[in-house]
Amino acid sequence: MNHNQAWALIIFLATVVMALATLTSGPLRQVVMMAYLLLVPGLATLHLLQLELGWLGLPVAIATSLVLNTLLAELMVLMPLWSPAAGVAIISGLSCGAAVWPWACEMYSSAYIRPSRRAP
Repeated sequence: MNHNQAWALIIFLATVVMALATLTSGPLRQVVMMAYLLLVPGLATLHLLQLELGWLGLPVAIATSLVLNTLLAELMVLMPLWSPAAGVAIISGLSCGAAVWPWACEMYSSAYIRPSRRAP
C-alpha cells in the first residue's frame, strides 16, 4: 500500500466512522462530528495539494477545514437550500474525492505509460 492509498483509506474510514456516529444520539455524535469537520476536509485538501507539513500541517488543516465548512454554509444560506445533513454529506463527498484523486491519477498514469522509442 503506497502513500496515496493509505491517505484515501484513512479519509474513507473517518467518513464511515462519522456516518455511523450520525446514527447515534448524545455527546458521542457531537464529538465525532466536530472532530471530523475540523480535521478531515483540511487533511484531504493538504494531501490533494501535496503539502507534506508533518505536525505543522495540523493547524493549517484545521484552518482549511473551517474555511471550507464556512464557504459551504454561506453558499447554502445564500441559495435557500439550507440543510445541515446535506452540508455534512457534501463535505464528506468532497473530502473522499480529494483523498482519492491523487491515487486515481497515479493509477491512471501508471496504466497508460507508453514505452519510449529508442533510436537504433
